[in-house]
Amino acid sequence: MFRIAVFTLCLLLATTQVVVADGAPPARIFSQTGISIGPDGKLLPPVVLDPEGRDDLTEHRFPLTGDHQLSLRTNLPGHRSADLRELAGVISRCYGFVATATGRPVEGDVLLYILSYERIPRAYSFRVELDGSDRWSQVRLAMVEPDAPLSGLAASSHLRRLIYGTLPHELGHQLIDSRPTVLHDVGSRPSHHTRWFTEGVCEWLAVEFSYQECPPHAWRILRDRHVDRVLHSPAIRERLTRWAQSGRLDAELENDLYGASLLVMRQWLQSRPLPELLEHLARTGGALDGPALQAYFENDTDLTWSDALDIAAREGRRLTAPRVTRR
Repeated sequence: MFRIAVFTLCLLLATTQVVVADGAPPARIFSQTGISIGPDGKLLPPVVLDPEGRDDLTEHRFPLTGDHQLSLRTNLPGHRSADLRELAGVISRCYGFVATATGRPVEGDVLLYILSYERIPRAYSFRVELDGSDRWSQVRLAMVEPDAPLSGLAASSHLRRLIYGTLPHELGHQLIDSRPTVLHDVGSRPSHHTRWFTEGVCEWLAVEFSYQECPPHAWRILRDRHVDRVLHSPAIRERLTRWAQSGRLDAELENDLYGASLLVMRQWLQSRPLPELLEHLARTGGALDGPALQAYFENDTDLTWSDALDIAAREGRRLTAPRVTRR
């Protein structure tokens, strides 16, 4: 008997918009999409999720660092309150970890919808419009099986990828954007080719937080990003420094570029701690493009770009060897 698995192409495509209507307070629209490809190679139709339209959600609030808050809105039954507190602890530690690892304070509150399903949709979309006066900086949705744990390796894969991977990654983007750091691609304008840096930092945060909280998940991130082979590919090495935000790449190539950028940043951060590096870049006024970043990289590491990629490629194979469970 043969089984053909449905391949999940991308866990999250998330966007935020601010909408201002005449005579009404501003609203913020958060959307999230999970895309999957079926065995026939076609996109599966998404299930539309409307958490705010449900009447079975309860809200649980927990403190985060400073005066920030976490709101968990869920249809899980009341006897799961201890599990929700444990989940809140993971998210609180994620806030603290990212702030310490970057040297920048995390601002804003977190709203997380936890929806329980007997069968989790493989493709989905959700959109929610919230009061613009609220302080939400991260609004996400995760789906879980009814009795699955809410943290650790046994948690539903959808939730596990969110709390150990997506959340620290996206908080990283939030903090990089909070102060001038590097030039960013905007819309269809010509690329500054700094994406390898920003995505590399955020992937590093996700892997390091996973090492701290759930080491086997860190190994899964490394495996899924193909770090054992990405920098052995001449095509990836050539594309990495030209990786643009607006570029239309196939899913596997895009995934491999995330893995390659992670390995490059691991190499850089062996020479300069991330808080020091970000502060140094901030002092430049955020005016650096890709070639200027490469020059800074070579100066800090005392390596040519090519030699650094060779070393990072060997490191990628070491990281995914079965005996390696921690950095």
